[in-house]
Amino acid sequence: MLAVMGSYAADAEGEGADVPQRRYVSEVRSRQAQQTRMAVLTVAHQMFMERGWAATGVRGVAEEAGVSVKTIYDAFGSKAELFKAVIDLAAAGDAEPVTVMEREQFAALAEGDLVQRAAAGARLALAVNRRTVNLMRVWRTAADTDPALAEMLTDDVERQRQTFVAGVTLIAGHEVERQRAEGLWALMNEESYRLLVRSCGWTDQQYEQWLAQTITRLLDTEQPKPEGAQ
Repeated sequence: MLAVMGSYAADAEGEGADVPQRRYVSEVRSRQAQQTRMAVLTVAHQMFMERGWAATGVRGVAEEAGVSVKTIYDAFGSKAELFKAVIDLAAAGDAEPVTVMEREQFAALAEGDLVQRAAAGARLALAVNRRTVNLMRVWRTAADTDPALAEMLTDDVERQRQTFVAGVTLIAGHEVERQRAEGLWALMNEESYRLLVRSCGWTDQQYEQWLAQTITRLLDTEQPKPEGAQ
């Protein structure tokens, strides 16, 4: 029995002694994988923007990024998923594994009075729209001829709607009537940004100020009235 226990203890010590080395190797590989992923996404972003969906191939992205085609497929699964990862990275603004609703910018939608919350909402919308407007245009165009991309776009737009409605609820401080919330979503998405900034020539500052004022006006009428108020 003692011999068995001694053998077990020796094995345990041997395993324990090797754990830091294995952990270090794992961390190095993880960093390398992340660096490779970012290199691929950076190249893919540039190529999708410059060439569009159809003219951008996985092989071309692999060559530009200095990786194998297999590496890209192993990491992303398909060209469509690679494109979606590019969109997600642009929307978030960084590679941190944190959803929009878990970020400080989203939490700010519930801080301060209505004017301050509306300003936070306009600031967040501007940041996301500015980073994604061109990519979303590529996506919408490609979706007209690619069923897989069209399905992904439909799913993504629905997620956007849910996120924006949740954000509007925070800004208002209470549940907002659905049509009003979705109307605000239409005003805050990248298509409205493109029309006002790219087509009408507004500056980002003008867009942000207008959006903050519009959110405030539309939600101010939603504020609950005190008891007994007419």
